[in-house]
Amino acid sequence: MVMPYAVSPVSEAVRPNDEPIYPLERYAMYPHAWEEGYPYRGKEGGRAASVKRVKPAGLLDLPASLPRGAGAALRAAAEHAAAWLREAGELRAALEALTQRFPPRPDSRRIVAAEGAAVGRAEPGAATGRFEVRIHSVARPQLNLGFDLVADAPSVVRPGQHGLRIRRGGVQEDAPLTIEVLLGDTNADVILRLRDAVHAADTGVASAVQEAPLDGFVRLALAASATGTANAFEPSDEPGSSLVNALGIGRIARPASDAVYAIDGGAATVSGSNAVPLPRLGAVLDLEQAAVFGSRVDVRVERDLAPLAERLRRVAAGANALRELHVRAGGALRPEPMRRIDDALAQAGAGAAGFRRSSAGAWRVDEAELRAAFGASEMAESLRRIAGPGGFAAALADEIDGWRCRPLDALLDLNGGLFLAFAQYGADAAPRTPSGLSGFRVDAAL
Repeated sequence: MVMPYAVSPVSEAVRPNDEPIYPLERYAMYPHAWEEGYPYRGKEGGRAASVKRVKPAGLLDLPASLPRGAGAALRAAAEHAAAWLREAGELRAALEALTQRFPPRPDSRRIVAAEGAAVGRAEPGAATGRFEVRIHSVARPQLNLGFDLVADAPSVVRPGQHGLRIRRGGVQEDAPLTIEVLLGDTNADVILRLRDAVHAADTGVASAVQEAPLDGFVRLALAASATGTANAFEPSDEPGSSLVNALGIGRIARPASDAVYAIDGGAATVSGSNAVPLPRLGAVLDLEQAAVFGSRVDVRVERDLAPLAERLRRVAAGANALRELHVRAGGALRPEPMRRIDDALAQAGAGAAGFRRSSAGAWRVDEAELRAAFGASEMAESLRRIAGPGGFAAALADEIDGWRCRPLDALLDLNGGLFLAFAQYGADAAPRTPSGLSGFRVDAAL
């Protein structure tokens, strides 16, 4: 009976004397796997002097006897575990922001349309409620646009001193605005000079230069600084001046208008401003923002939960990122960490925070459910269930801290499908092609 490696077929021993003794079965399968420098190990100047097994930082110290495929799989699994722990740190930071820095003001309020968009501002502690607004028109400022003139062409305003007056709200300015037009000035020079004069006069009218660089045109725009017909204006030339006529700044591109609206079916109200005070609710409605949603808008004053909802979405995004990394690992990570995290997000406190899970396993925050939960209980009680010492955020943070303090290999599922091919192996007793040597039969594969 011949034992494997009982007799050396060569002058040098198959297993060098300084190699640790392994079980016969494992050694028979992987005789050269334990050191990359073999068979040059121990020889001065040989390849072993330059071959060093370097352990990647933060990864496993793998046994040298592992087959090459198993070692690569373990290293890849360790990298997945390290990435999972890094993402768990991001989720822990999101939980810290949720529990420590919220809420800045529990009594904050906001005024929104039915679609959830902000349409005004509400004072802290304002009464919550709903109302309907019918918008007939919104207040707008007057806008005048001058002629399109070739910027580099000689000025259409003749050289000399020119002046104009601006009548605003039926009241004319005491002193005219004057500029000097020089010989050789271009249209752009005159328009820039007039714009600066209007700014310096502080007449309640703003001026701006509008350019079309590709076409080479330039024009002057005048706009009322405030909305409403009470702030309408009219520019006019002084005797002997031609600024208004030559530049065309008397043309009205958008007339001034007042806001006309009614609340909850009441009488129509006319206002020169789009800011509508709601004393009963302690809020101010912006008609221009509300008009985006139509002529009849349902508006409500409610608790401002937007900062809380944003922090909760960060938590949900962190949990989803952990699940994605877990799936990407292909069975290399233990299922227990994700199961414990999902259990923490499935408890009652997380449900009160609006956490809902899709059929694919992803978490999201339903803001409608969040608002319903806050509307059904006191603000302090709702916050305690979410971010208090006994809330779901604290439980989830404790769970993450427990996994982050463990060694890296605690996350690896060595019994998972990724490692089955390497964990279940044995000696191969299949027939080999024999070759004779001194009366013995030696496996030719050696």
